[in-house]
Amino acid sequence: RAFFLRDVVRRGDLIAQLDARRHRTYLSQAEAELATAEALLLEQDAHHAKAQRDLDKLNALFKQHAATDLERRDAQTATAVTEAQRNSAQRRVEQAHQVLALARIRLADTRIPAPFDGRVVRRHVEPGEWIRPGDRVVTLISTNTIEARLQIPERLAEPVRQSAGALAVAVTASAVTAT
Repeated sequence: RAFFLRDVVRRGDLIAQLDARRHRTYLSQAEAELATAEALLLEQDAHHAKAQRDLDKLNALFKQHAATDLERRDAQTATAVTEAQRNSAQRRVEQAHQVLALARIRLADTRIPAPFDGRVVRRHVEPGEWIRPGDRVVTLISTNTIEARLQIPERLAEPVRQSAGALAVAVTASAVTAT
């Protein structure tokens, strides 16, 4: 929705929504890449399990002198290769999770929430207008109580209290020692 001057917003209310079509597409792509990486990992797990079974079988046959040392070493090499492929697939899954997390963050960044309870005093952009990072969207003033502590000479305390108008001013005396 477009905010107008004097609109009141609460902390977390959406004050602007940037075009998120690209980010939703990136998110879908990241989800698909993760699914593909997970499927590849399952495939590599199966290949590695088979290579390990073959190696175990050849080790048993080798002990019975029913397999050659070359066959056993080839099976060891095949098992090492499938383990490396499985580890690579696992790293691809981890990377895909990171890409997906980044895509989710970028999509969330298309929403601009109110940082505090406040009142819109100025709109800097109109709906549909292009903006860049760092551009102002709206100016808000806080509707919460603001507390400020000022040190002023005691002789000025009463004039400050009188000129405060609608502000609630509490003037407290503090001990000042002159040397």
